[in-house]
Amino acid sequence: YEVLDGAIPEAQKPQVCRADFTEVGLLGRGGFGRVDLALHKQATGYCALKAMSKGYIVKCGMQASIFNDRHCMRLCDSPFLLRLYATYHD
Repeated sequence: YEVLDGAIPEAQKPQVCRADFTEVGLLGRGGFGRVDLALHKQATGYCALKAMSKGYIVKCGMQASIFNDRHCMRLCDSPFLLRLYATYHD
């Protein structure tokens, strides 16, 4: 994943936090967390926020699977698939 992370200069990586969004509603629940529909306050665009329980992921030993999921979403560039815009933790 170093190649992927190094491909985007630090100055161009979007800086986001939970406070940047207004939750609109629940889109779904999964094994590790939930996905909410949210409105970005400044960009005024909708997005899906995927929230996962870090403790549960570690407890189940699924860290590699989660990193693989993140890597695959970053590589997607299609109007028919979701695209990973940014990640953050709190």
